[in-house]
Amino acid sequence: MEFIFALIALFGPISFGVLEGVVTAIAATLVYILRKTMFPRDALLGRVSGRDGFYKLHRVPAARPVPGFTVYMVQGSLLFFNTDYVRARLRTVTNELPADTRWFVMDASAIAQIDISAAAMLEEVHDDLGKRGIALAIAELHFEAREILERAGVIAKIGPEDGLRGSRGCAGRFRSG
Repeated sequence: MEFIFALIALFGPISFGVLEGVVTAIAATLVYILRKTMFPRDALLGRVSGRDGFYKLHRVPAARPVPGFTVYMVQGSLLFFNTDYVRARLRTVTNELPADTRWFVMDASAIAQIDISAAAMLEEVHDDLGKRGIALAIAELHFEAREILERAGVIAKIGPEDGLRGSRGCAGRFRSG
């Protein structure tokens, strides 16, 4: 991708003039960055027998989901321009959960920022899962994101015992050491 940007930066000024070419290169870069952040990657995580930690199910063939327990990772910030996409992904993932699932843990270690629209979306996901008898927990939540969720009332709704706890926001009963 960097090579394409280099070509745009090279041929933009030649084709359009210096100022217009530089603006074109900057605009192309911003569109690319916005596109990447609008559709954050995600993954379901599972365990590998005999190894500590959780692994991406699609990357590690030996990884298996834990019965009754789903771990889902979002790899990007949750902001107003990607909340609808993440909500749709969460709906797709949760609709395909096995019937015996009782816990849905969102690994938030790769979520650097959350805004109020994402907080409302998480509250909606909590409500939807609750209707199905599935508890939502959020693990490894960054401090700034946790503050937003606290101010929005999401943490109080999820509950400190079952959903969020600890200075790093580890899921209640699934604290990391």
